[in-house]
Amino acid sequence: MARSTFVSYRFNRDDTERSALLEPYWGKWPYNGPGTDARRFERAPLSVIEALMKRGFLDPSGTQNDSPTARQLADLMKRHPGITADGYTIHRLREDYRVTLDGVGVDPADVRDPVHGKSIQGALRRVALKYRATSFREAPDGRLYAWWD
Repeated sequence: MARSTFVSYRFNRDDTERSALLEPYWGKWPYNGPGTDARRFERAPLSVIEALMKRGFLDPSGTQNDSPTARQLADLMKRHPGITADGYTIHRLREDYRVTLDGVGVDPADVRDPVHGKSIQGALRRVALKYRATSFREAPDGRLYAWWD
């Protein structure tokens, strides 16, 4: 379950603006009617994550179970360019409307980079271990990622 201060955090409920920020990153998990009012996004860069926080769509102190906070994940992305974030949005009509980050990853070209590749892999591995990631693996497309359920 996502932990957030959404009980006290005042989220920006402008769903049009939120969707515009995330449009290029929507995954294969769209809103699909009653009971499925979450939408997945994948590979969002630091600039989008920071915009979501700045505009009040993403609680910087929010987590997905044992994950680092959104702010900690953004800081990781800042220290290691190439790392992107995955997560989901909750529909605006729900009381728990929000954006939650539930994973970070790096694409194959960045993992194989001779200068920064090992540093990025090590950073992801340390975060996955420290925060007890549900999964830390290489996806079929070669993307290395840590994910919290």
